[in-house]
Amino acid sequence: MPSVKFTANPMRAAAWVRVRELLEKKERGDTVTVSEIASAGSPFGLDSTMRSRIRRWFARERGIELIAVPGNGYRLASGEEHVHEVARGHQRRRLHHTRRAVRALTTAPTEDLSDATLVRRDAMVGREMHTLQILRDNERDYRQLKGKVSK
Repeated sequence: MPSVKFTANPMRAAAWVRVRELLEKKERGDTVTVSEIASAGSPFGLDSTMRSRIRRWFARERGIELIAVPGNGYRLASGEEHVHEVARGHQRRRLHHTRRAVRALTTAPTEDLSDATLVRRDAMVGREMHTLQILRDNERDYRQLKGKVSK
């Protein structure tokens, strides 16, 4: 089977160069609007390819997290926001895994389990439930902090 060689769309490549020049002028806390990207000469606007490319470029080249601003574009996260966004991602993954563990432990059949195993299972469920409460508290604290930062 012959191999197919893909080439970049020259219009998209040229648009990315212009958009990147615009982005290089931005600092933490600045907002990148959809209209700015369109005026930079991107005929594609802020499509999914351009969005992912912008996010990847900021993350790799500048180490900056982008925060969506609904109806406007993206804001370049301040240092504090960046740390909170990264931590929040880890907390969400941990929350997901903890919920799965609790579900697996509580739905397991108990007829064949010894008393020692039941005690151990109950201790594990208690520990995981405590972890869930801590993660929920952290999420609430994050939302309160985010409200203070965005004002």
